[in-house]
Amino acid sequence: MIDWALLFVTCSPRYAIYQAIPSHVFRAAGLESWDQAGPCLRSRDGHIRQQGIFTAMPQHGVGPAMGRLHASLPVPVKQLAERSLLYRALIYMRRATTDEDVAGVQGIVTEAATELRSNYPGIQFHVIVWDFSQQENPTERALITALRSAGLNCISCRSCCPSISRTGTTTFSSCRRPSECPSA
Repeated sequence: MIDWALLFVTCSPRYAIYQAIPSHVFRAAGLESWDQAGPCLRSRDGHIRQQGIFTAMPQHGVGPAMGRLHASLPVPVKQLAERSLLYRALIYMRRATTDEDVAGVQGIVTEAATELRSNYPGIQFHVIVWDFSQQENPTERALITALRSAGLNCISCRSCCPSISRTGTTTFSSCRRPSECPSA
């Protein structure tokens, strides 16, 4: 899955950091309107493999239909239509995430950790979780639970940078070193 990245590594890294945000679950499930031509990754034979792109996968519902319509419009028409709050709500509408969607991200991150460990013995793999909602968001809570259950070391961004607001803004001078932060 990450073989291309190994071409650029000319040292023996000791640490690998994956930054997890709840939006990764939506993106990996093909629910983000901005990434419909992105790779559709699914578990097959115990490994994560690309199974085409999202636009080639069957999509149902109002959100995907509006996304297809929006993509077909000329730019001036899109700009005019996007002035409407209702129109924007419809084109960015997406279904709620499922346990399967969360398991997909868990599989992607776990496989990345496994590949890194096999290529770089002794490497430490850490996940920094951008927990903006303090786990009030069900997708955020499910993602953290899934990554922990896979045995991954999850570090809460809030625990390292207590000044992070719900918008994700912070003054990084108040942040601690990851080694000083409790797990998510």
